[in-house]
Amino acid sequence: MLTRISRIRPLLEAAREVRASTGKSFGTQLGEILAGRRGPGRVGASQYYAFGLYDPARYSAAERAEFAFWDWDEIGGRLNLPSAAALCDDKLVTDAVLRGLGLPVPEVVALYHPAGRSHGSVPTFTRLDDLADFLRRDAPYPLFGKPVRDRQGGGASSLSGYDPDGDRVLHPHDGSTPVATYVREVPGRYFAGAKDRDEAAPAGYFFQRRIAPHPDLAAVTGGRGFCLRLVVLMLPTGPCVHRATLKAAVGGNIVDHGTVGYGNLSSLVSPADGRVFLSFRVRGPEGVSPRVLSRFGERVETHPDTGARTIGLRVPCWDEAVALVLRAAVMLPQVRYQSWDLLIGPGGPVLLELNRRGGLQQLPGGPGINDAVFRDFRASGNGVPDGPPARRPV
Repeated sequence: MLTRISRIRPLLEAAREVRASTGKSFGTQLGEILAGRRGPGRVGASQYYAFGLYDPARYSAAERAEFAFWDWDEIGGRLNLPSAAALCDDKLVTDAVLRGLGLPVPEVVALYHPAGRSHGSVPTFTRLDDLADFLRRDAPYPLFGKPVRDRQGGGASSLSGYDPDGDRVLHPHDGSTPVATYVREVPGRYFAGAKDRDEAAPAGYFFQRRIAPHPDLAAVTGGRGFCLRLVVLMLPTGPCVHRATLKAAVGGNIVDHGTVGYGNLSSLVSPADGRVFLSFRVRGPEGVSPRVLSRFGERVETHPDTGARTIGLRVPCWDEAVALVLRAAVMLPQVRYQSWDLLIGPGGPVLLELNRRGGLQQLPGGPGINDAVFRDFRASGNGVPDGPPARRPV
């Protein structure tokens, strides 16, 4: 009973605030909530308030109906052929395929795998002591390390160099760790990768050369990590970029994920011209706010660390980035729903990874994902079973 009351109280407070700010009665709010709950997006009361769907100046009934609260693991399985999992979920497989297709990807310089998995001519280390020696003597810093299979940046690390006096690896933002501690606590701990339902075996931990950001983006982020996510739908008429998000790390974060819990900057980009039109500082490690109306975080117009303006920013090399993912998309027709992460470096766009699920971020004040283009895409099928998607687990 107490748990139910604790869940209802924030919703009642939100309803009162909405009535005071918009004049929308409790009955009207409830009717809109029920319509969303019964609709294809299965949006409940918490999402109705968190997404700002109560705002009559921003959303019509049709626009509210385009928001969705789905289980994206399930959606990824419905939209893509089973072979997509083998291609997308293992980052070394993805790297080998993209590299073999002649597409630009970061250079892989080392792999840790106790059973001796190899990746072409890349050095493989089966013992942590040998990996530590590589980091002391031969590593081409700066590097970025991550599990071959991961979820939302779990286990990622960024290494700027090596300090021989203290026998420590150096991290961005002036941090450092003893080499022996680092190899034990990061590659040694995370080589098994994400614990997905379809994971078969530990996949390894690998290192790539860290690519500097394009000067125009470095000026906005202060040199912090970022990536451009482009969601491509494989329509019967060909691939199209459906959504674009620019994600930037904030503070001491080394990953740029825009989900609640990271405290990073997430900006929606217009696929038409590559300009940022909405930016949010998502909530940090303190987690979900008890205040429903600010659950996602705070709408901003500048980067929290540098004060540089994000609204109106045109992503550098935008046309090249779009052309690159569209060229890559047609090479991988078994992945109908493609969520690409790119880095825009001084020399142009580089493909970081391909995801088969997620990526269609919705933010208060922005558009919903289930628009006419996405509905047509789902209806096109291509032999993939479809149907009413499940709600995302709370």
